[in-house]
Amino acid sequence: MMSTATLASAPPQPLRILLVEDDPGTRQLLATALERRGHEVTRAEELDEAGALLEYRDYDVLCLDLDLAGLNGLEGLDLIGEARARRPNLRILVETGNGNPRVHETCVERGAAAIFLKGSPLSELQRLVESARGGA
Repeated sequence: MMSTATLASAPPQPLRILLVEDDPGTRQLLATALERRGHEVTRAEELDEAGALLEYRDYDVLCLDLDLAGLNGLEGLDLIGEARARRPNLRILVETGNGNPRVHETCVERGAAAIFLKGSPLSELQRLVESARGGA
């Protein structure tokens, strides 16, 4: 039987993260940073692939690039709604290079928990992901 002290010192369970990012370099950078923190990261390059993965796998966090190549952002917003309908407890983080506050408000209105502005320190992404543990 484990003692309370042993349980308290046990490392937290890794979060299951679906990372949707079309830029290979950015995808690798973000995935590696999250994997180094012990998380399980599944990578997707486009919305169709992400939708299929969400259909058949359970994730704790969806990290979605709003600025996927060939899309205008609205399609990404649609995935937020679909993901929220399929997995109500899924924490959705939107990554974007767009600093427009109205874009951020729209993402939150559609169900995103937080926005990660591209170019921000990776520690900020890690903090946002880790906050999923508290259900924030």
